[in-house]
Amino acid sequence: MNTPRRFGWIPQQVDTRDKKFSLTAPAVLPKVVDPLGIHTAFIKDQGNLGACTGHASTTALEIVLGKGHYSRLMAYYEARSIEDTVHQDVGAQIRDVIKSF
Repeated sequence: MNTPRRFGWIPQQVDTRDKKFSLTAPAVLPKVVDPLGIHTAFIKDQGNLGACTGHASTTALEIVLGKGHYSRLMAYYEARSIEDTVHQDVGAQIRDVIKSF
């Protein structure tokens, strides 16, 4: 499958289970929010590897669960395994990274 890429971005495949977000009331946003402790998450350098989906997903899990250390490269590898692109660094969809957990 030859998918056009923009800066390494691969568009998500359509999934009939996806739900569209709809804001029903005006939102009042606070000036400062950090309920998840994002300031404690360390920034990871992925280098030249296109593993941003693996990095983002595992960091999100660590923040939300408040514990653990998840392998960014394993998550990225498993997603590429689902997509049958293990032998090439062509990126991965976040949906497949999440499935790999």
